[in-house]
Amino acid sequence: RIEQLQSFRLNFHDVDAWHADIKEEGNNWFDLSFDITVNGSRMAMLPLVTQLLENYALDALPDTLTVVVGENDYLKLPSAAVKPVLETLQELYDSSPGSSGRRVRLSLFDAARLAEMESGGLFSISGGEALRELGRKLLNFTGISAVKAPLGLRAELRNYQQLGLNWLQFLREYGLGGVLADDMGLGKTIQSLAHLLLEKESGRMTSPCLIVAPTSLMGNWRREALRFTPELSILTLQGSDRHRHFDAIDEYDLVLTTYPLLSRDGEVLQRHNYHYLILDEAQTIKNPRAKSARLVRTLNASHRLCLTGTPMENHLGELWALFDFLMPGFLGNQQFFNRRYRTPIEKHGDGDRRRLLSMRVKPFMLRLSLIHI
Repeated sequence: RIEQLQSFRLNFHDVDAWHADIKEEGNNWFDLSFDITVNGSRMAMLPLVTQLLENYALDALPDTLTVVVGENDYLKLPSAAVKPVLETLQELYDSSPGSSGRRVRLSLFDAARLAEMESGGLFSISGGEALRELGRKLLNFTGISAVKAPLGLRAELRNYQQLGLNWLQFLREYGLGGVLADDMGLGKTIQSLAHLLLEKESGRMTSPCLIVAPTSLMGNWRREALRFTPELSILTLQGSDRHRHFDAIDEYDLVLTTYPLLSRDGEVLQRHNYHYLILDEAQTIKNPRAKSARLVRTLNASHRLCLTGTPMENHLGELWALFDFLMPGFLGNQQFFNRRYRTPIEKHGDGDRRRLLSMRVKPFMLRLSLIHI
């Protein structure tokens, strides 16, 4: 028998229900709010998250978490159920612009993280059906629809190359960038050319596609385009006479240039809008302060793609540089990325942060296993 004196004012409560609501704000931005129901009343979850993160270390949580919800009132939360949500909310709240005490602002880039949280089954999520469906597809590559190879392609794609084409078309459909990270010799160029030819045949390519590559690869791009996709017209901006072709850029499907020439021809290239901006051997821009890396970020393109067999050679900052070009803000600014991921992973061997980063970039990188983090 337990008797409680009226003067005893220490009350503990359990969560009855968990809710999340998504509202579309336009221009691919969404507001996400979290609430919990306790004794029939709803309260905002995010202020409690701040309290939990201040009082507990995510890598050493007790079985039951306790937070203050009012005078002499405390909330008990099961650690096993809440930890995955806390990790997601911490990153969303810390990196999302426009977040307030009661909501988090999401972009399309956050769809996969939202799907991860939804798959845990803790929250009942309403609204944002399109965003949630995108997230589920990003988490499950096999769920991406197959597309037919372009009719004009003079080659038969191997199975993995067809998967690459499906993935490229999927990212294009939702306005997302990606890193095609196959090993050398496995056909990154032909996958890209098949993708661009399909864009032309579908009528979506209404402006040229700019391909930036090392000088040594200019001939390879031209030869493979002539061989496999002869319907794509090609302009190579190389050599001392390239200036006489500047006025014809918009007349071609593919425009090829090199990293060294970016700084010389930057003003001309900036005057045009491109359907695709593709960086071959994209690790070339791993130093975001280099002139060519800064300039390529200023070019106007509807879609961006990186091709590289070595997306990260020395440190995680190189991975950040690629995604800062592809989808600015996806991994936060450089200071946030260093604080959130690079320092904990590289200096402290934080396995949880390594896993979170891997899950974050996985949907946007084909052959993620090549990144040793």
